[in-house]
Amino acid sequence: MSAPFSGTAVDYYSVDGTEGSFTVSPGSAVDIQSATGQSATDYRPQGFTRFKAVGFVVAHSGADGAGRDATPAVPITALGQIIAQPFHIEDSGNGDQTSVTIFGPYVGTARVYEWNDTTGELDLAYTVPLNRQGVTVSTQADQFHPTAGQVSNEPDTGVVALVGQLGPGVVIADVPIAIISQSNSPLTDTVRSQNGTPTTTIINDDDETLMFGITPASIAADIRERGDGVLVRQNINASNVGTWEVA
Repeated sequence: MSAPFSGTAVDYYSVDGTEGSFTVSPGSAVDIQSATGQSATDYRPQGFTRFKAVGFVVAHSGADGAGRDATPAVPITALGQIIAQPFHIEDSGNGDQTSVTIFGPYVGTARVYEWNDTTGELDLAYTVPLNRQGVTVSTQADQFHPTAGQVSNEPDTGVVALVGQLGPGVVIADVPIAIISQSNSPLTDTVRSQNGTPTTTIINDDDETLMFGITPASIAADIRERGDGVLVRQNINASNVGTWEVA
């Protein structure tokens, strides 16, 4: 992490409950892993960390050594609730090689859909809970810890097991998110293009790829501050009955 002004104070909060602070100055970048003690690999959910800086900062995380990839830090304002997942995800390797990782600031649910060439519709492939780990929310400060979930062959907390190849599609969530996708092998296949004809898919060869999306007004999360300061999200069921849940 780098900053343009000296002594920029930064607080950090990880999915697994880790939190703390450090300072960063121009010409003296901070190694985030060393500063936070957070060493979760393979983009596993518990490693996702939120930073709150008193001033401007820029940061990135390193990926695996195969491609020397780097994923930039994501501003909360850039998150959306419908995000394209344009890759064929091969069912091989662990989370370091094949995964769809979903993360954001609030507790919620993400649904991973893949395109069905036969029916011409999206099929629900996975439902991924987005949670914090080991964090009991009693104040809004507790909610600075982000949430995350993953679809992969990584046997870990917050991971939904990948079963078979996952085709291109979209991820739709009831809270703001971004996703990181990668496939162990460069699968080539066709998908439906904008005018309905087949086109060659975008190829991913073990390259961690960060993607953003949009938030249609019809599904935008309704998040409010409760009387005690805790943020809550309205959940409306199929019977049009709304309940407020801790975000």
